[in-house]
Amino acid sequence: MTNEVTTFNGFNSSELNSLAATLIQRNKKIRSNLRQAQDLVSDALLRRYENGKDVYDHYDQIIEEVGSQREFASRIGITENMLSNDLRAFRHVKEEYDVDTLQGFTDLLDDKGIPLTVKMWEKLPSLLENPDLARDKRPKPEQKLEDLHSQADEIRSQSEGANPAVFEKAQETLKYIEDVTNYLNAQDVYKSGWRSRKYLDFVKSIGWDYITGESSEHLDPHHSLPNGKSLGPHGKVSDVFTIPVKRSTHTQIEQGQRNPSKLEIAEALIRTMALFIITHAKGDNDNE
Repeated sequence: MTNEVTTFNGFNSSELNSLAATLIQRNKKIRSNLRQAQDLVSDALLRRYENGKDVYDHYDQIIEEVGSQREFASRIGITENMLSNDLRAFRHVKEEYDVDTLQGFTDLLDDKGIPLTVKMWEKLPSLLENPDLARDKRPKPEQKLEDLHSQADEIRSQSEGANPAVFEKAQETLKYIEDVTNYLNAQDVYKSGWRSRKYLDFVKSIGWDYITGESSEHLDPHHSLPNGKSLGPHGKVSDVFTIPVKRSTHTQIEQGQRNPSKLEIAEALIRTMALFIITHAKGDNDNE
C-alpha cells in the first residue's frame, strides 16, 4: 500500500505550497503516531495488571522456591521495582474492590473516570480512592471546546483531498472554535496574558516595597497571583498581577528564601491596583 501524497495550492509561491504539503502530511503522521502510542500505553498497562495477578496467584510458590520477590525478579530479568508495583496495583484492586479480572479492572477504571496512563499506574491506589486527582478540573465549556476542536481537526484531516467541501467547512469550524476560545481567554483575567509597559513602569515608581514595608527608589515588578504562584494557565501571569518589591526581596521570593502569605500578596495586589486607578482616573469628580 502506497502512502497518499498530499498536495497544497493555497499560496502563490510553489515553495510555500511544497512546505505546506509537507507539514500537513507530517501532521497526519504525528496524529496517527500519537493515537497508536496511546493504544500501546493502554495495552502495556493492562499487561502489567496481568503480571500483578500472576505474581499474586503464585506468590507463596515464588517465596518457597527462591526465598524473595527480589530474587525471583532478578532471575527472570525484570526489575524488582516494576514487579512490586504491578503486584501492589493488582492486590489493591482485588482486596479493596473485589476485582480480579482484566474486564473487571477496565470497568472499574471507566467507572472511576481514570485514564490508562503511565503516571496513573504508579499512583493507582490513591487515584482509585480519590478519582478527582485524575480528572480534568477545567470548566466544562473549556473541555468541550477542546473536544470539538479535536473532532473538527480530525474531520479536516480525513476529508483533505477526498472531500473539499467538508474540508472547507471543517476549516471554518476550527477557525470559529479558535476565535471563541481566544475570546473566552481574553475575558478571563487569569488567562488574558495582558501586558502593559505603562503599568509595570508605574509599579516600579511607587517607591515602596509592599512585602517588607520598606521604602526604596529601585523596585522590581513582581508577578504573583493571589495564591502566591507566579505562573498561570499559560505561563507568566498577566501584568495586572504585579506588586512593587525591592530587588533583594524579589530575589528572595524567586529563590524560595521568602514566602509571602496569601494575605500579604492579596493586600499588595489590591494596594497596587487601587493606587493605579486613583492616580490615573480621568476627570475631577470630587463632590459629585
